[in-house]
Amino acid sequence: SVGLALAAGTALARLPPERLRVVLVAVVLAGGIRSGLRTPVWHDDFSVTQSILEDSPNSYRGPARMAAIYQSHRQPAQALGALREAAKIYDRDPTLFVAAADAAITLGRPRLADTLLMRAELLCFRCPGYYRTQALAARSRGDSAVADSLLARMR
Repeated sequence: SVGLALAAGTALARLPPERLRVVLVAVVLAGGIRSGLRTPVWHDDFSVTQSILEDSPNSYRGPARMAAIYQSHRQPAQALGALREAAKIYDRDPTLFVAAADAAITLGRPRLADTLLMRAELLCFRCPGYYRTQALAARSRGDSAVADSLLARMR
């Protein structure tokens, strides 16, 4: 808080320079230790996602990120489930529905994919950027048919 920072600054200004140096070194060291202890959680995408799921269970971003991990590991059914969970928490992000359509196409469920894409298009007109991004993700995992299907939807 600003008030706390001002009060601390006023108190520190009264200290002799040698003592001020000691206090500043202690504060910097404490901050460094805190960062060092927290950083290992963020060493890869999965650990970041687990951290979000644990630290923010009411956030839709955790299940959405988990869905991306499932998709990248060729587990579209689990991805679709995670995206449904994310949409229950927050249903105003069109990327959830475009990603879910990707999973539905991969699972051979074109009608579900169409329904999901129509839902996305209610949130953004034609969603070209979202389609391109999801098509790129599909292509990167070798699903060129899914990518082509998403890109065809843009036209």
